[in-house]
Amino acid sequence: MHLSLIVATLVGSSMGATIQQDKSFCKAYLQTFDLEHRSPSLFCKFLTADNNFREVAGIKQETVDQTCACVSKYPKYAKSTKPKVKAAPKKASKQSKAAQILQNQIAGPKAFCQAWLNETVVKDVSPFKKIKPARLSTLCDHLVNPPVTTISAEDLAAPNLFLNPTFEGSGQTDPAGKADNLDGNLNLPDWDHSGGMIRITEDGNITKIFGQRLQLYTYHTALQQNNSVSQTVSDLEVGKKYHIYISEAWGCIENNTGGQSNKKDLCQQSVQVDGKAIWARKSAEGKKEPKAFYPTKYQINGPHVFEATETEHTIRFLNKHKKGLTNGSSFWGLYNVTMTGPW
Repeated sequence: MHLSLIVATLVGSSMGATIQQDKSFCKAYLQTFDLEHRSPSLFCKFLTADNNFREVAGIKQETVDQTCACVSKYPKYAKSTKPKVKAAPKKASKQSKAAQILQNQIAGPKAFCQAWLNETVVKDVSPFKKIKPARLSTLCDHLVNPPVTTISAEDLAAPNLFLNPTFEGSGQTDPAGKADNLDGNLNLPDWDHSGGMIRITEDGNITKIFGQRLQLYTYHTALQQNNSVSQTVSDLEVGKKYHIYISEAWGCIENNTGGQSNKKDLCQQSVQVDGKAIWARKSAEGKKEPKAFYPTKYQINGPHVFEATETEHTIRFLNKHKKGLTNGSSFWGLYNVTMTGPW
């Protein structure tokens, strides 16, 4: 089994303190590693320098000493196995662009950046050939500390008009059953639901902060193409505006669609007021949020604003699969929903 040089140095090694530099040993030793750094020799110079990086990152000294001794003495056996990463789209976020640049240099850029940004690390030399220290600090900051979506202070201070906004409950629907028996054992107080697979799951620390996660799944089959949860909110003021936020994670997934998955509207999510969308998202296969390097498992989406025309309105969160496509699926995870007003 191959080990990453970066991973091995970060997690440590049970190797003894004796450093071996025999040619046959080093050749075999380095073959056990995937040297997932664009320049293993340069990275070793950085790891063995007096810059406090190893101490901050918790790197085992004996692993660095042995690995880098072999890399330094026999560089021809220390060839990078780091594959190139496709460039980020021009419209990508600063975080996505930083991730692409750093992933082309090192296999675990987030762990590296968290250590690099520590104020005690000396940053006079970069371990990356084409990235100077100041630029590296900027990229790492974009990767580790990106701007995150938030609820406005005004909305955060206002009462939440939704009942059970964190979807406390249990169970799931039974989308594989007959059309008249889809409820399964889903228990979701204060919310109505319809169609597809809907289930409630606990999600570690997210549960402690935002409650349980409501998961809405769609598939291409007739009983699973649409699902939704809804709640009728009363005592609204006609002519006043109301704000809706969603703490969410979502994804659009391909399942042997035979080329149909590239349709931009394969997966669809929306927030509806009395059946009319006040916000909608359409996406193709392979799209999902949050991205891997986002600091949290959810993103806040909103505010979505509507004006009350009645004293009560039904708010629906609809997850939909494009009708007529023969395969593919989507998920929409809701951690928390917020409705405030009147404004």
